[in-house]
Amino acid sequence: MKKIIISLLIICVASVPAFGEAAFKAEISGGYTTTTMQLVNDNLYDQRDVYRGAGLTSDVLAPFESALYVTVDLSVGPEEYIYFGPRASLIYCVPAQVSIIGDISLTEYASFSTGTLTQNYYSMLLPLMLGATLNLVVPGLPISFNVMAYGGYGIALATVITEYNGTYYPTVPYRGGGFMAEANLGIQFEVMDNVNVVVNGGYRLAEISELSAQETISYGGYTVLADDKWTDPSGTTIIPFDFTGILFGAGINITIK
Repeated sequence: MKKIIISLLIICVASVPAFGEAAFKAEISGGYTTTTMQLVNDNLYDQRDVYRGAGLTSDVLAPFESALYVTVDLSVGPEEYIYFGPRASLIYCVPAQVSIIGDISLTEYASFSTGTLTQNYYSMLLPLMLGATLNLVVPGLPISFNVMAYGGYGIALATVITEYNGTYYPTVPYRGGGFMAEANLGIQFEVMDNVNVVVNGGYRLAEISELSAQETISYGGYTVLADDKWTDPSGTTIIPFDFTGILFGAGINITIK
């Protein structure tokens, strides 16, 4: 990850002399995005069915559905209408949750007894990308349209926090990564010289094929080994985390010429 960040900075710094009288733009934006976590959610429902089959009361209280995001763009433009540079984002999924009530020793938590157990699932994506922005100015009006395309690497993080009868047990951290891309369309309104408010929408392609446990953790008779994959209840099928989705947001940018 450090190498990726350093590489992006080197590219930006090295591009300055080549552009001469370049314009620099910094933008921060955020908003709402959908995700395509169908396989992860199917896995949660499959796990619920396993618990029900053991005679327990279990339900998926909340599947993965939507997320919030924040994005920072730094770009340099050789011309007023086109910019190049890196983008860093954080995409935080609204947590998922599965509940189990009954004799918990009938599950993978064999050393627990009767009670209530809740599995809380958290996930986020950290994209690091490079891309270009085409800025189309409307003559005579303080309005312009943006067309953006980015591609790069996404680091996916997931954790499982287990609560049993009011006691929280160690977090199980998972991590993975893979290629991702994003395309956006936006409209920006100039509110003062070189300062714009931006409203945008777009589409993200970001399926992370596998996530691995980052350490060995054991509690309640259940053990997760370092490098174990996120799998289905049988432990045979690896479950991908798909952050692909539509996004809507707003932000502000400042241009230095």
